[in-house]
Amino acid sequence: MGEKQFYDTRSLAPPLGITLANILLTAWAYGSLPDRIIIHWNATGAADGYSGKLGVLIMPVASLIFLGLFLVIPRIDPSGNIGRFGGAYVGLMSMMQLYILFFNGVFIAQNLGYTFNMVAALALAMGAMFYYLGTVLEKAKQNWFVGIRTPWTLSDEEVWDRTHRAGGRLFRASGAVTVLGALIPDVSIWLIIVPVTLSSLYLVWYSYSEYQKKRR
Repeated sequence: MGEKQFYDTRSLAPPLGITLANILLTAWAYGSLPDRIIIHWNATGAADGYSGKLGVLIMPVASLIFLGLFLVIPRIDPSGNIGRFGGAYVGLMSMMQLYILFFNGVFIAQNLGYTFNMVAALALAMGAMFYYLGTVLEKAKQNWFVGIRTPWTLSDEEVWDRTHRAGGRLFRASGAVTVLGALIPDVSIWLIIVPVTLSSLYLVWYSYSEYQKKRR
């Protein structure tokens, strides 16, 4: 038998292109950055951590690491089901690379002297990512790496499907609420953390509840 095809390799052009864009953006900005740069912001969006100029390499390195993980995961997943996601898995790969590129852009912008609330800016990107995750969850097939992996979803495919349909709706709603953080900077961090945390906790309970219903 030939090697199993996990996704159409031609569809990898977007995530690979975004990763390259991240590297090029960093290379372009490097010469203009100060010797001491901001690398961390607190919950209010104020800078509270600094490093030398080489700290700007964090984002392109993270981009390469995540790209490598996304490429490897389908080949080591025991279920072999990630290939059944269709384009959603590669779309998730692209979304993650876009998020890192966006973060790198605002990271560089602040270090070049542009002033804005970092947490409010990130609320836009994280809201979009949560919303897209909702779409991916609805298409996710039972596997060991991507999705709502509880003992009950991994034990029963029907429970997995029900939980992920509910998860899709909740994560899209969480994404919409998170985006509001860009308009209300004083509570941005809470609008990022609270909706997705509550949704995740609910989905753990929901998967358990659905599993118990099947056993009655």
